[in-house]
Amino acid sequence: MTLLVEKKNSVEQQLVELERTYPLQVADMIQPPQELLEGPKGLCFVKNGVIAVKRHRGAMGTRGQYHWVGTFSISEFFDDL
Repeated sequence: MTLLVEKKNSVEQQLVELERTYPLQVADMIQPPQELLEGPKGLCFVKNGVIAVKRHRGAMGTRGQYHWVGTFSISEFFDDL
């Protein structure tokens, strides 16, 4: 039991050090960053991205390869009618 308590204290101390080194900025948490677009039901989507497909190769399709297909850009969402 004491081993678990010591481990918990160690992890809590690491968390405190991380929060001190890299403080969270509350404003960034309230509004999504500029590269994100807020969609329906509060979901966030990236504005620009890459479309890729995964092709399985090798014996029994054990090795996957991604192939670039194109890019996308989302500017706005439309409300359902």
